[in-house]
Amino acid sequence: DGGEVDINDAIPILEKFCMNELSPRQIQGIFQLPRSELTEVLNSKYKICSAFAVVFCTVVEQVANFKVTGYPTDARSNSNGDNSEEIFEQNLKFKKVGRGFCVDIITSSGTINEKVLRMFLQRMVGLAGPTLLARAAKSSSSSSTSEGGGGGSGSDDDDGDVDGASSEVIESRGPSFRSDRRVVRLMIARYWADRLIEKYEEVKKMKDEANLRTIENAQVQ
Repeated sequence: DGGEVDINDAIPILEKFCMNELSPRQIQGIFQLPRSELTEVLNSKYKICSAFAVVFCTVVEQVANFKVTGYPTDARSNSNGDNSEEIFEQNLKFKKVGRGFCVDIITSSGTINEKVLRMFLQRMVGLAGPTLLARAAKSSSSSSTSEGGGGGSGSDDDDGDVDGASSEVIESRGPSFRSDRRVVRLMIARYWADRLIEKYEEVKKMKDEANLRTIENAQVQ
């Protein structure tokens, strides 16, 4: 309370919160995102004009149907060996009816899937880091052609950090929109992380208020 919490310290707190304080139904409600809502997030949070919606919808469509595109894995590993982006990409699914983008956070027996929950919490660590998406190692030849944003060979190499998500979405590097798909998945992960934190703060506030009322009632008596 009263100060920032290191994300690595927050992960076990959030895991305990999800397992002990939330029902499977509540958890499932957090980890879903209709495709149409992604466009709304783009407009409201990242201030991207609606004129870009056509391009953005094309990229979202690729993410939703990624398994049938034939493209290899988009994610890259960080220099420290962190592969949480790749694991998140592998776990991300799309349901045409109802939930939209989602992960299998609930098991077939109706309980919270601890493995998937830990996977996402580890992805949250990357969201709090200085580099939101891992950068591909560049050869001297590729770096010279990509400085001007041209990409040269159209190899879909990623040009650095994606702190400015909006510009990275717009500047497609090749026909497969690799960088853009990574940003869409980043937006989904960030959306879920925000919702999880908001839920944690909401429940914590309710418990604090209940404790305060209990203390006040005890003092009156």
